[in-house]
Amino acid sequence: MSDGMAAFQQPETERAVGSLRPVAHRNYWIAVGLLIQLAGAAAPVAVLYRRAKSEDLLQHVTGLTVKLVWHQAVHDPRGRSLIIAGTALFVLGSMVLARPFVKHVLTLVLAVPLAALVFVAVLGVLALIVVILGLILWAFGDSLGNANWGSGSGSGKKKKPDGGAAEGS
Repeated sequence: MSDGMAAFQQPETERAVGSLRPVAHRNYWIAVGLLIQLAGAAAPVAVLYRRAKSEDLLQHVTGLTVKLVWHQAVHDPRGRSLIIAGTALFVLGSMVLARPFVKHVLTLVLAVPLAALVFVAVLGVLALIVVILGLILWAFGDSLGNANWGSGSGSGKKKKPDGGAAEGS
């Protein structure tokens, strides 16, 4: 104890079994994890978009179209493998992203992937709900678009009784 600093420095104690060392550059882990997650999330979207585009279904989007594209993508072996690979890539990105914040190996290899899978499932359900609500609002807007809702602020032309347009104010 001849050195005054020796009393304040703590020696490296043995780590508990299964604990992880701190990472040196936390920001690199976060950036790489987010990029891997983005690539993993883009794979299923690309599969569905390519399937819809190849069958020229993007012009007439309905609830049946969404169901048809999803059903065909899941039952196509190539589409299914790309969706599974995208999900696995997303889970791997989640593990890389969580690495700087996790202190135990079991948390990193069990809890983080499970949480990522639950997130993907919830995100998929929310995406379907948004699509269905969008289609309902779109259909509702089309049915209401034909109704005359008062004077409005249209083009300034009023219809004549014979169907033609006359100059308005």
